Order: sequence, then structure tokens, then C-alpha cells
Amino acid sequence: MNVRFYLKRSKSDTLTAVCSQIHYNKTSFRYYLPIKVASLDWDFKSQRMRPMSDNSDIEFNKRLEWRASKIKATFYNYLNSNDDKMPSVEIFRLLLNKAFEKKGVRSPSTKTERLDFDDSRVIIIVSPEILSKIKSTLKSMDVQCIYY
Repeated sequence: MNVRFYLKRSKSDTLTAVCSQIHYNKTSFRYYLPIKVASLDWDFKSQRMRPMSDNSDIEFNKRLEWRASKIKATFYNYLNSNDDKMPSVEIFRLLLNKAFEKKGVRSPSTKTERLDFDDSRVIIIVSPEILSKIKSTLKSMDVQCIYY
């Protein structure tokens, strides 16, 4: 598991979003963070904010470290809860959206989504409203529920 940071628009004259590039098990994807920084204040080599005279970089870089540790904790919590099965990118994004309490992100809360499957297991994420409607059906099947 590796988390790196970069800017969405590296040559922007205004504030730009910080993105994380997440790598695990030969899988890689981008996850946009709800923080922004001026590209002139960004150190591309260290993937952190440059030292500032007012020490604002210290707080900003601590927040980046906190986010990196939260991404890793979310990943390892999923592995521990799912017999070391790697999460799909879609499931990992949903878990990160919940962990970071992202607002304005399309959520599966109003519908059922089939996200990941293999020969023996299907993962379906449903809202509590839908779950209450299909609960009796699920009882007759061998189903593992993940609540969000």
C-alpha cells in the first residue's frame, strides 16, 4: 500500500486540488481530497507544501499525513474484516468517501449496486431502506452484510 500526493493542475495560477494516488496489489487509482493549495507553494519532489514564513505549511502537511494514514487504515480495516480479500476500486472509493465524510459525492444510498464479484462471492451495497425490503430474502441465503 502506497499513497502519494500531487496537484490536480500543477501549472495553475490559483488554488488547485490535492489528489492522492493510491497503489495496492497492482491496482492504482486517484482519489481527490477536499483540500487546495497554490501550485507555487507546492514542493513536487517531496509531495508536500513548501516551508512558509508563517509556518502554515506545518499544519497543511500534518493534514496530508493524517489523510494518508486514514487511507491506509481504511484499507487495512477492510482487509481485516474481509479475510484479506482486496477491495475493488469502487468499494475502496465508497469506504474512503465514508471515512472522509465527503459531501456531494454520488452515493449508492438510494439504489442497489453490484460492485464486485468472483466465483464464490457477490458484494452488493444497499441502502437501509432497500435492506429492510429484502431482509427476508437475505435470511434464506448465506449473506454477509456490510453496514455503512
